Amino acid sequence: MIDYKEIFDYPLLSEVIIDLRFTTKLGMAKFMPDFQEKIEEFFPKLRILNVRTMKISSNQDSEITQDKYWEFSNPEEQTVCKIYNNKFSLISNKYKSWTKYKEILGFKDIINLILPEFLNIVSIKEFERIGLRFINKIELEKNTSNWFSNLFIPLFNLNRYSIENLNENYVRFIVQKEMETQLITQAVFIIEDNKKNYILDFDAYLRNIGSTEANDKIDFLHEVILKEFHSLITDECRNRMRGK
Repeated sequence: MIDYKEIFDYPLLSEVIIDLRFTTKLGMAKFMPDFQEKIEEFFPKLRILNVRTMKISSNQDSEITQDKYWEFSNPEEQTVCKIYNNKFSLISNKYKSWTKYKEILGFKDIINLILPEFLNIVSIKEFERIGLRFINKIELEKNTSNWFSNLFIPLFNLNRYSIENLNENYVRFIVQKEMETQLITQAVFIIEDNKKNYILDFDAYLRNIGSTEANDKIDFLHEVILKEFHSLITDECRNRMRGK
């Protein structure tokens, strides 16, 4: 029986993102000094940047606007928290586990450190969208269908479209799961430095969630993604992530 919550020493994850969207707060800047003070022990670096947005209207010329956002970072942990006028994001490129493992904080532990501080400072009653994204990446050691199918359950017919002859592909599904969760599953092969890599990308989200429910819903989205991920890998892949 598969243990969906098993922690692997060698996960395939290259990036994990939590994205919480809310009604635009025009006065976000005034909250940032207090927020920085609360989280600077874990996020010692701060950059204030601009994001450009193009508004297109059928009645007039397009308009480009610029809005500030705040990027708090921990370079050693390769983790970044971004605060926009309408979004809270946490991004990790050094994911090890969801909760504390071998004395290392998990991704959810970091969320639990900073999200309550944000909500104590910025009044948000409801999130318009709560999204969790897990992006897995693995280099193909052999450019063959046999090697690939030994580790992954393919999302397309390998007998018809073999890995050996595949130059480009993109597979995307959007499926409704329990509790009205939407799950986007994307799979693609990319070439980097003349090497073929397989990207398996999961993005699960819920809409219109009260801020007091957010913590439990984030854990729920994590479980949705774990179940889908394990349905698309083999026991050999699990053994590889265990270091066997």
